[in-house]
Amino acid sequence: MVHDYGLRVNTMEYKKSTYKKKVAAAKAEYKPKRGPLSKLMSEEEKAKAGIHELSYDFGCRITRLFQYLTEDAEYKEFVQSKQIYRSGTSVGANVRESKLMTSIVKTMNQKVKYGSR
Repeated sequence: MVHDYGLRVNTMEYKKSTYKKKVAAAKAEYKPKRGPLSKLMSEEEKAKAGIHELSYDFGCRITRLFQYLTEDAEYKEFVQSKQIYRSGTSVGANVRESKLMTSIVKTMNQKVKYGSR
């Protein structure tokens, strides 16, 4: 049996160099798709704000952190940054859900109180 290991090594090197060229081309034509960012709240505004405004501001800050963690081409980090993004923005979803449930309970109590169906 004759093995041509030289051909296999050359093929692997070709695949690596082709991949590197594709990655370099993708980095060169990458343009971030970001719109205007919301203005973050100052400490004075936070002191006066309600839970809804605070959760929105927290979500904006988490979104900026996620963008910062994933923007550097050499040190991109996806697993932990995605988890931070999901958990940080779920706060606002939980606040909205609690507000909705409160209004549903109030509506049900009014119907029971006044006897309407």
